Order: sequence, then C-alpha cells, then structure tokens
Amino acid sequence: MPFTACSEEHQAPPSLDQGGDDENDKPVDPGDGPASGKEKMLWFDAEANFARFASQDSIRYWLDRAVETGFNRIVVDVKPVEGDVLYKSDFMTELTDFRGTKTDRTWDYLQFFLDEAHKRGLKVTVSTTIFPMGMPSTRQGPVYRDSKWNGKTCLQNKPKA
Repeated sequence: MPFTACSEEHQAPPSLDQGGDDENDKPVDPGDGPASGKEKMLWFDAEANFARFASQDSIRYWLDRAVETGFNRIVVDVKPVEGDVLYKSDFMTELTDFRGTKTDRTWDYLQFFLDEAHKRGLKVTVSTTIFPMGMPSTRQGPVYRDSKWNGKTCLQNKPKA
C-alpha cells in the first residue's frame, strides 16, 4: 500500500480564482486581525534584517507594523548562517558586525524581541540554524576564528593561486 500524507477525507481546496458554495470556501478576509484566532505569522530573518534591527526603536516600529497589519505570531531568527548569535550566551559569540553594520548592544536582542512582542500580544517562535558556523563568502564566523576547525571546511584552507 502506498504511503499518503492525507486522509481519504482530504479534498483539494478550490482554485484561487473560483469560490465554492460552502461558507468555509470563502477567501480569508485580509482584515481578520489577531482576535480572529487564525494564525498569521511574520518571519524576521536575521541576515536580511541585521541592520534594520540594530536599534530598539526600529524593533518597536516593525512590531507595531506587524500588529497593525494583522499578524499575531512572529518568528525571530537568532542565528544566521555566519554562525554567531543574536542573544546573550555564555558559550556562543554574539553577532555585532555583519555586512558592514556594526552594533554595540548593551541589551539582549532576543529578550528585547520577546518582551516587546508580548507587550503587543504577539506570540513568538524563535528560529535558529543549527550546523552552519561560518560564511565562506566573507570568511566570517566561529569556524574562521578557531584553529580547531582547520582542515574541516572545504574553503578554509583553500590553496592560494
């Protein structure tokens, strides 16, 4: 018997340009806000937003925009592929310099996101990459700072031409 991901009761949704006759087939109203109970998630990518979220005011601004546009859950990415993290850690290096943007945070990025999101009634999911520990294109990250990784990456010890 072949494997299936859906039960026999599963039906494909109607195409986007055709409405169904059933009340449940109506398109979702984009005006449905957090009170609707429907989960509406917005992802804050660590790499794409490093410069944008270098200040607390900017984080507040974008969380306010998220709420105003009807999101009720955010995903906060806290470890880009470069390998350093965007939170205070006893064993990981905090990312403070990325693609020309330097920050001198005296505050915990993740904790600030959590506190401010909860003030706005937003649920928070934290996302992290697990294995990446360095960015070959910039030679930035833990794997390029610690000699214990020598010879264990394909680009770190690339012969010079």
